[in-house]
Amino acid sequence: MDRPEGILLACVILGLVVLFNVALMYSLLRSDPNHPIAILGKAARRLRSPWQEEDEGLAELRRRVDSLETEDAEVGDESG
Repeated sequence: MDRPEGILLACVILGLVVLFNVALMYSLLRSDPNHPIAILGKAARRLRSPWQEEDEGLAELRRRVDSLETEDAEVGDESG
């Protein structure tokens, strides 16, 4: 790869790889939810945080239980 053709070929390949990655990121950022790249992005987010939906549901349940407990304590204080 000492020859200029080899260096030029390496630069072209590197440029194509960078261009391909930029195109992938652009298509990932588009708002088409049914695009295969968007589906892969959703899958990657799910892999990073597989229990996110369940955790959010449990946090909401905990918030509601706390609310009911404080209401129950207030009613208990007023009647007692």
